[in-house]
Amino acid sequence: MQKSACLMLFFLIVACSGSSSSSDEGKNDASDGWTASSNQHFRGTITWLTGPTVSTYENQVEIVLEPVNGEAIADVTEVKPWMSVHGHGTDVEKQLISNKKKTDSGGMTFSVSGIYFIMSGPWELEVTAQNESGSVSDVVIYRFDVP
Repeated sequence: MQKSACLMLFFLIVACSGSSSSSDEGKNDASDGWTASSNQHFRGTITWLTGPTVSTYENQVEIVLEPVNGEAIADVTEVKPWMSVHGHGTDVEKQLISNKKKTDSGGMTFSVSGIYFIMSGPWELEVTAQNESGSVSDVVIYRFDVP
C-alpha cells in the first residue's frame, strides 16, 4: 500500500512540475519584430535562411542591425552560438560573416553561414557590434530552439 501511494505521489509531482511557460518564452521576437541589444544601443532582426538544424554546418542566417541612438554601426565583431543552459558554445571555425552592407539608417545587414549546433535544445546567437566612433560595443542576443 505504501509503495503504491509513493508511486502515485511521484507521478502527481511529475505531472504538475511540467513547464508553466508558454512555448514562446525566451524568444526575442518583440511585437515589432526587433530585439534590443543588452545596453539598448542597437536593435536587430534575424531570419533563418537554412536551419536551425543540429549537427550540420549548413545553418545560415541573415541579420539586420540598426542603431537606436542614431550613431551608425561600424562593424560586427563577433557572432557566437551559445547554449546557456549547459554553459557551452560550439565550433565556430567554419563560421563566416559575409555580405556586409550598410543601410540608409546607419545600420548593417549581413549573413552568417557555417553555424554549427552540437546538440538540440535552446540556443542563443550573440551578435556583437561596434559603433562608428568605437565608443560603444553592444550585444544583441537572439534566442531560439534547435530541434
